[in-house]
Amino acid sequence: MSNARRFIINFISDITATRTGQWLFARLAHPLDLLVGKITGGRKLFSVMLTGLPVAVLTTAGAKSGLPRHTPVLLTMDGDTPILISTNWGQNKLPGWHYNLSANPRAKLEINGDKRTYLARKTGGAEREKYWVLAVRQYPGYETYKSRIEGREIGVWVLEPVENPPQNTQHTQRTRREL
Repeated sequence: MSNARRFIINFISDITATRTGQWLFARLAHPLDLLVGKITGGRKLFSVMLTGLPVAVLTTAGAKSGLPRHTPVLLTMDGDTPILISTNWGQNKLPGWHYNLSANPRAKLEINGDKRTYLARKTGGAEREKYWVLAVRQYPGYETYKSRIEGREIGVWVLEPVENPPQNTQHTQRTRREL
């Protein structure tokens, strides 16, 4: 990572370490990410352009409503495996997507316009610690969030790809002709 990018990440981390910065980013970053993502077809997000950190759009089914919920999330990768950290900007309450994945672990993740389906599972023990260290190395602000959060453990989630079953191409062609 270049020195300029590291400086920007540390600067943003310092701002979000304050209560005011946390409040501001928690309310502005997600809507701006979704807007920029819509304009660019998912290829760019506001947070990525601002910080250079990997941000993806997570689509979950609402825990109560079952309706699709789209949430930009800071993404940590372990090779090809996406890791999500449920800090909710250092707030004491869990992010909505945490509840959604707990109720229905099937989710979609859009990274640079590429959408894939995953099954999420919450980690624990040594696996959780391994991914936590990896995430903090990428974004040091997580440690600040951890020091602020009281009364709950920060969730660390692993997303595992869902294999799509092979399609019956003859059936698909027949259906297309019938339309």
